[in-house]
Amino acid sequence: MVGLLISFLSELIFVRYLRRFGDQIHAEVTTMLNIVRRKTAEEIILKRFGPEARRMFSLLIHKKKLEAKHAAELSMLNQRKAREMLFKLHDSGYATVQEVPRTSDFKQSKCIYIWSVNLPEAYKRIAQHIDRSCINLYRRLKTMEEEPKEKKDSDLRRKQKEFIEVSILRLQINLMLFRDLK
Repeated sequence: MVGLLISFLSELIFVRYLRRFGDQIHAEVTTMLNIVRRKTAEEIILKRFGPEARRMFSLLIHKKKLEAKHAAELSMLNQRKAREMLFKLHDSGYATVQEVPRTSDFKQSKCIYIWSVNLPEAYKRIAQHIDRSCINLYRRLKTMEEEPKEKKDSDLRRKQKEFIEVSILRLQINLMLFRDLK
């Protein structure tokens, strides 16, 4: 039975995080959770900002710190588009920028701007966005329940209510992924 389980799990990406000790299997759950968090964060950024922003986010995670010009080259975007994506990520709280002066006079024109991603902060920001979305959906659900009876009974309203309830459940699953449950 254990051999069948291991062969099944070997098809998955997480097989390198499983260790077999006799009849027991040990899993590096923290590592697997971090991989799933990162992939989910990338998908959320893809849906919110598009493929260029996702590419920029992944690049910043991989390279740790980059100057905007270098990030544009590596992400294969023109500098204007890359800077636009970096500022979108920064405005949403997913990327941070650090001003590094070239000279001691701290003139803005003589500074280098280094971009990076602080993953724990980005995960907190994603959790906040998910929380806000859940609250908005709960409010929408409450207003639908307070509508007059003739509007409540329509088939369309019933489908809308089901859709909102399913959306809330999906958001809560993602929220559990980004919350620290220590």
